[in-house]
Amino acid sequence: MKYDIEREKFTELLMQRLNEQKIHDVITGHIQIEILFNEIIKELFPKSDKIINNNFGFIQKWHIIQSLDIIPSESIRQKIKLINNIRNGIAHELNYSFKKVDIDNLKIGMEKYQNKIKFDQELVYHNINYIVGYLKGLIDIIKEKNIKFDNSLICKGKNDNTIRTSAGRKLVKTT
Repeated sequence: MKYDIEREKFTELLMQRLNEQKIHDVITGHIQIEILFNEIIKELFPKSDKIINNNFGFIQKWHIIQSLDIIPSESIRQKIKLINNIRNGIAHELNYSFKKVDIDNLKIGMEKYQNKIKFDQELVYHNINYIVGYLKGLIDIIKEKNIKFDNSLICKGKNDNTIRTSAGRKLVKTT
Protein backbone atom coordinates (compact mmCIF):
# COMPACT_ATOMS: atom_id res chain seq x y z
CA MET A 1 0.00 0.00 0.00
CA LYS A 2 2.75 2.46 0.95
CA TYR A 3 4.53 1.70 -2.33
CA ASP A 4 1.41 2.61 -4.35
CA ILE A 5 1.09 5.99 -2.59
CA GLU A 6 4.77 6.79 -3.16
CA ARG A 7 4.48 5.73 -6.78
CA GLU A 8 1.42 7.93 -7.24
CA LYS A 9 3.21 10.92 -5.70
CA PHE A 10 6.26 10.27 -7.86
CA THR A 11 4.13 10.01 -11.02
CA GLU A 12 2.26 13.21 -10.13
CA LEU A 13 5.52 15.10 -9.48
CA LEU A 14 7.06 13.75 -12.69
CA MET A 15 4.04 14.82 -14.75
CA GLN A 16 4.15 18.30 -13.19
CA ARG A 17 7.82 18.61 -14.10
CA LEU A 18 7.29 17.43 -17.67
CA ASN A 19 4.52 19.99 -18.12
CA GLU A 20 6.89 22.84 -17.29
CA GLN A 21 7.66 24.52 -20.61
CA LYS A 22 11.43 24.91 -20.13
CA ILE A 23 11.80 21.26 -19.13
CA HIS A 24 9.69 20.18 -22.10
CA ASP A 25 11.72 22.38 -24.46
CA VAL A 26 15.04 20.94 -23.25
CA ILE A 27 13.91 17.32 -23.58
CA THR A 28 12.29 17.71 -27.01
CA GLY A 29 15.10 19.98 -28.22
CA HIS A 30 17.73 17.48 -27.11
CA ILE A 31 15.93 14.80 -29.12
CA GLN A 32 15.76 17.10 -32.18
CA ILE A 33 19.48 17.81 -31.94
CA GLU A 34 20.31 14.10 -31.70
CA ILE A 35 18.16 13.39 -34.77
CA LEU A 36 20.15 16.04 -36.65
CA PHE A 37 23.41 14.48 -35.40
CA ASN A 38 22.17 11.20 -36.91
CA GLU A 39 21.46 12.94 -40.21
CA ILE A 40 24.92 14.56 -40.29
CA ILE A 41 26.56 11.20 -39.58
CA LYS A 42 24.41 9.47 -42.24
CA GLU A 43 25.40 12.09 -44.80
CA LEU A 44 29.13 11.92 -44.04
CA PHE A 45 29.78 8.23 -43.48
CA PRO A 46 28.93 5.45 -45.95
CA LYS A 47 28.60 2.92 -43.10
CA SER A 48 26.82 5.23 -40.68
CA ASP A 49 24.51 2.45 -39.50
CA LYS A 50 27.41 1.15 -37.41
CA ILE A 51 27.19 4.39 -35.42
CA ILE A 52 23.45 5.10 -35.56
CA ASN A 53 22.28 1.55 -34.79
CA ASN A 54 25.01 0.61 -32.34
CA ASN A 55 23.75 2.24 -29.15
CA PHE A 56 25.83 5.36 -29.58
CA GLY A 57 24.28 8.02 -27.39
CA PHE A 58 24.02 11.76 -27.80
CA ILE A 59 27.45 12.48 -26.35
CA GLN A 60 29.25 9.85 -28.44
CA LYS A 61 27.66 11.23 -31.63
CA TRP A 62 28.56 14.75 -30.53
CA HIS A 63 32.19 13.68 -30.00
CA ILE A 64 32.30 12.21 -33.52
CA ILE A 65 30.92 15.42 -35.02
CA GLN A 66 33.28 17.57 -32.94
CA SER A 67 36.26 15.46 -34.00
CA LEU A 68 35.48 16.29 -37.65
CA ASP A 69 35.81 20.00 -36.82
CA ILE A 70 32.87 20.91 -39.09
CA ILE A 71 31.13 23.30 -36.69
CA PRO A 72 33.17 26.49 -36.69
CA SER A 73 30.83 28.40 -34.36
CA GLU A 74 32.10 28.31 -30.78
CA SER A 75 28.71 29.65 -29.69
CA ILE A 76 26.89 26.67 -31.24
CA ARG A 77 29.35 24.18 -29.72
CA GLN A 78 28.91 25.75 -26.27
CA LYS A 79 25.11 25.83 -26.55
CA ILE A 80 24.96 22.15 -27.58
CA LYS A 81 27.14 21.23 -24.60
CA LEU A 82 24.99 23.37 -22.29
CA ILE A 83 21.69 21.90 -23.54
CA ASN A 84 23.13 18.41 -23.01
CA ASN A 85 24.26 19.29 -19.46
CA ILE A 86 20.84 20.76 -18.62
CA ARG A 87 19.09 17.72 -20.10
CA ASN A 88 21.28 15.42 -17.98
CA GLY A 89 20.42 17.45 -14.90
CA ILE A 90 16.71 17.10 -15.65
CA ALA A 91 17.08 13.36 -16.32
CA HIS A 92 19.01 12.62 -13.15
CA GLU A 93 17.55 15.07 -10.61
CA LEU A 94 13.81 14.98 -10.04
CA ASN A 95 13.84 18.47 -8.53
CA TYR A 96 16.28 19.95 -11.04
CA SER A 97 16.17 23.71 -11.31
CA PHE A 98 17.93 25.86 -13.86
CA LYS A 99 21.11 27.35 -12.51
CA LYS A 100 21.81 31.06 -12.94
CA VAL A 101 25.03 30.28 -14.81
CA ASP A 102 23.07 28.13 -17.29
CA ILE A 103 20.54 30.91 -17.89
CA ASP A 104 23.37 33.43 -18.30
CA ASN A 105 25.13 31.15 -20.80
CA LEU A 106 21.89 30.66 -22.75
CA LYS A 107 21.59 34.45 -23.04
CA ILE A 108 24.97 34.70 -24.79
CA GLY A 109 24.41 35.51 -28.43
CA MET A 110 20.71 36.19 -27.87
CA GLU A 111 21.09 39.83 -26.82
CA LYS A 112 19.48 41.23 -29.96
CA TYR A 113 16.29 39.32 -29.11
CA GLN A 114 16.01 40.55 -25.51
CA ASN A 115 13.14 42.90 -26.29
CA LYS A 116 11.31 40.33 -28.43
CA ILE A 117 11.25 37.26 -26.20
CA LYS A 118 10.27 36.59 -22.62
CA PHE A 119 13.63 35.39 -21.39
CA ASP A 120 12.40 33.28 -18.51
CA GLN A 121 9.84 31.42 -20.58
CA GLU A 122 11.29 31.35 -24.10
CA LEU A 123 15.08 31.38 -23.73
CA VAL A 124 15.53 27.62 -23.98
CA TYR A 125 13.12 27.40 -26.92
CA HIS A 126 14.95 30.09 -28.90
CA ASN A 127 18.36 28.54 -28.20
CA ILE A 128 17.14 25.14 -29.39
CA ASN A 129 15.76 26.74 -32.57
CA TYR A 130 19.10 28.50 -33.09
CA ILE A 131 21.02 25.21 -32.78
CA VAL A 132 18.53 23.28 -34.94
CA GLY A 133 18.62 25.93 -37.67
CA TYR A 134 22.41 25.93 -37.67
CA LEU A 135 22.62 22.12 -37.88
CA LYS A 136 20.02 22.01 -40.69
CA GLY A 137 22.08 24.57 -42.60
CA LEU A 138 25.18 22.44 -42.08
CA ILE A 139 23.34 19.38 -43.42
CA ASP A 140 22.27 21.37 -46.49
CA ILE A 141 25.91 22.31 -47.17
CA ILE A 142 27.06 18.71 -46.71
CA LYS A 143 24.39 17.53 -49.17
CA GLU A 144 25.01 20.35 -51.66
CA LYS A 145 28.75 19.67 -51.78
CA ASN A 146 28.19 15.89 -51.54
CA ILE A 147 30.79 15.61 -48.79
CA LYS A 148 31.57 12.05 -47.72
CA PHE A 149 34.29 10.35 -45.72
CA ASP A 150 35.54 7.13 -47.23
CA ASN A 151 37.02 4.29 -45.19
CA SER A 152 40.36 6.05 -44.94
CA LEU A 153 38.63 9.15 -43.55
CA ILE A 154 39.59 11.19 -46.59
CA CYS A 155 36.81 13.64 -47.18
CA LYS A 156 35.54 13.77 -50.75
CA GLY A 157 33.03 16.05 -52.37
CA LYS A 158 31.94 17.53 -55.68
CA ASN A 159 32.74 20.96 -57.12
CA ASP A 160 36.17 22.49 -57.36
CA ASN A 161 36.22 23.98 -53.86
CA THR A 162 38.35 23.50 -50.82
CA ILE A 163 36.49 22.81 -47.60
CA ARG A 164 38.23 24.12 -44.51
CA THR A 165 37.71 23.35 -40.86
CA SER A 166 37.06 26.04 -38.29
CA ALA A 167 40.78 26.00 -37.51
CA GLY A 168 41.49 26.81 -41.17
CA ARG A 169 42.89 23.37 -42.03
CA LYS A 170 42.12 22.07 -45.48
CA LEU A 171 39.67 19.17 -45.27
CA VAL A 172 38.92 18.53 -48.90
CA LYS A 173 40.04 19.40 -52.31
CA THR A 174 36.82 18.47 -54.03
CA THR A 175 36.92 17.09 -57.53
